[in-house]
Amino acid sequence: RSSKKLHMMFVSKGLTIILLCSSGNSFQLLIERRQRCIMTRRQASKNEYQLTVGITSLLLIVANRLILAGELPAGAQSRADLLGVAAACALLLDGVSRRSIDTIAAPKVSLSGQRGKGLSARLDPSTRSATDWAATTLLESLPDATSVYIWTQAQGTILRLGVLGTQTTVDAEALTLLDARKMSSPTYLPHLQALPARADFPFLPKNSQAVLLIPLRPSNASDDSGVADGIIIVATDRKRAFSLRDQAWTSQFAIRLADILLASSSL
Repeated sequence: RSSKKLHMMFVSKGLTIILLCSSGNSFQLLIERRQRCIMTRRQASKNEYQLTVGITSLLLIVANRLILAGELPAGAQSRADLLGVAAACALLLDGVSRRSIDTIAAPKVSLSGQRGKGLSARLDPSTRSATDWAATTLLESLPDATSVYIWTQAQGTILRLGVLGTQTTVDAEALTLLDARKMSSPTYLPHLQALPARADFPFLPKNSQAVLLIPLRPSNASDDSGVADGIIIVATDRKRAFSLRDQAWTSQFAIRLADILLASSSL
């Protein structure tokens, strides 16, 4: 019976060796993953150590100041305390800077609007197609975008797409939109419900959470060319939904659309 156990043990070890040899790449990946996990744990332990030492040092400096107050010359004690505080703060800052901090995304809300689409019949077929493509691209490229409106001085509200409010037209002369049209870069309202400016967006669902306003300026327009002749309004169902990269990308996207609209005299 013992010989059978030894035989089975040797067989199982042999099979293990054969499997490891036959899947060398997988085994190497496992080793690398294990090493990364070990390095991550060591780095986390180091960060915790730095934070612990820094906080403890500050507490000891305060205790030393209280206990030995008056026993050392004032100048010498102050210099020693300053050096100790500087060293402790350096440890704390280094430990905090090495920690991976993930921003918690705000929750999405259910918008009080109806999904729909409106496209101006006054546009020529090619411009209608380009405008429809632009709005669809914005909704698909910005994951949290829920509605897109496009307004031009020449044609008014030429497109509505997504979750829409009750009002069908954009009042681009409202103070918030007018100020955004004067800018050369997008205007971002990350928490619309906390701002009085939400009254300027009756065409959006009442509980829209954030709005991005992108002026439509063609590529040949200068930065100080005054009020833009068009604007794109992108709304979302989540606060702080748009990043700086999103804002930069939409700004370049708006230039391309403005050139198309200008060529068809729709801007």
